[in-house]
Amino acid sequence: MLNEAVILAADAPRILTPVGGRPFIDHLVWNVRRHGVRRVVFVVGRAGEQVEAHVGDGAALGIEPGYVRGPEAMGTVAAAQLALPEIAAGRFLLLDGEKLFDLNYLDLALLADETGADVARALHSADDGGAYVVRLAALASLPDGGGPLVPPAARGSVVDRSYEGFFLDIGVPECLEEAQAAIPVWRRKPAVFFDRDGVINEDVGFAHTPEEFRFLPGAPEAVKLVNDAGLLAFVVTNQTGIGRGYYTEDDFAAFTAWVAERLAEKGAHVDATYFCPHHPTEALGPYLRTCECRKPAPGMLLRAMAEWEVDVEASVFIGDRPSDAEAARRAGVASVTYVGGDLRDLVRDVLHNTAKAYPTEP
Repeated sequence: MLNEAVILAADAPRILTPVGGRPFIDHLVWNVRRHGVRRVVFVVGRAGEQVEAHVGDGAALGIEPGYVRGPEAMGTVAAAQLALPEIAAGRFLLLDGEKLFDLNYLDLALLADETGADVARALHSADDGGAYVVRLAALASLPDGGGPLVPPAARGSVVDRSYEGFFLDIGVPECLEEAQAAIPVWRRKPAVFFDRDGVINEDVGFAHTPEEFRFLPGAPEAVKLVNDAGLLAFVVTNQTGIGRGYYTEDDFAAFTAWVAERLAEKGAHVDATYFCPHHPTEALGPYLRTCECRKPAPGMLLRAMAEWEVDVEASVFIGDRPSDAEAARRAGVASVTYVGGDLRDLVRDVLHNTAKAYPTEP
């Protein structure tokens, strides 16, 4: 699981340029944050205090920031090495702050794991990159070539993979102008909403511990297909067990984090999990009520749509009960019913139908 990222932000005025109504750096951090990254270290150069003033304590962006000052002109490796004292994880995501490359960062981390490479490098074309997964122990020995990361003497220490995701380099003047229209379109992503129990995992009744949890066939890989396609992935789940007193909201949050770690081991992530703890007759205290979030009510879907600027018309809800389909209908989202088997097969069909609706190039 990727918990930390380093963003090279040498030119603060440029990366703070408003794009689509927000500073460019906000879009970059948003894309990192939804992959589960919480700690982001900014290596800043010219006018770096502007980045610190904008990001602050990171609360508004949902991150824990760190700041490192460096000279204006330095190679990628030298800049990353400045962040060494601020990095605790064994590996981290390294990004060029002037490039927005929308790819599944956990797939890149999985590539690094499977190959044992010190550096896994994402390429948009033969010459363009800007996204790397780097092994911390290897960083100190990497030579600074003045540009992108270059392999050390050991053969096979860097592995490349090409991705076709949305890519912008605001260091190129015409791209910055193009970004004003392209970024808002890119942010308005279609989503695949998943019910949890009975779709992602076996429905054993109020599952809330690792011992009770079993993925259904192909579930992690199905979520990864959504991630790889550049769409949003949400879990939308009724959790009456909270309202009944079987477990707390904190217990549910800890368990959800554990599930996220298991998904990350397969190169997959859920952008957000929405849950309803209420029940109109079978709950305790404040949870005993009729609400607008418990399926078949559409509240959880509507909240996700508002918070994530979802492209509703190109989105779909995958559930296993009539209440899931009804919630989707009331939210204006298409739905399909999972009736067993390998979830990947169903998701492939869903993605085939949404592929024309979502651009991967500006």
